[in-house]
Amino acid sequence: MSATARRWGSRAGLVGHCARFVVFALIGVFLVRAAIQYDPHEAVGIDGALQKLAQASYGPWLLGVTAAGLIAYAVYCLVDARLRDVSANR
Repeated sequence: MSATARRWGSRAGLVGHCARFVVFALIGVFLVRAAIQYDPHEAVGIDGALQKLAQASYGPWLLGVTAAGLIAYAVYCLVDARLRDVSANR
């Protein structure tokens, strides 16, 4: 792998993993909130977390940043799948 591909793949991976963390943290917050309030209808999945994020006043901006991060994660996964060495002979 070239140094440029490694550098950009690492950057895309960092941004992508941060975006995944934000999405899963939101799901965790809503899950804990549902448990505290004894309301199982408050628990949401990825779609519900992103919908609630979009409904906030700053939501469209955060949703756009999260979407860009998830796209960066997809790029990272493609780079990783293409360039990972899985040979048995090392």
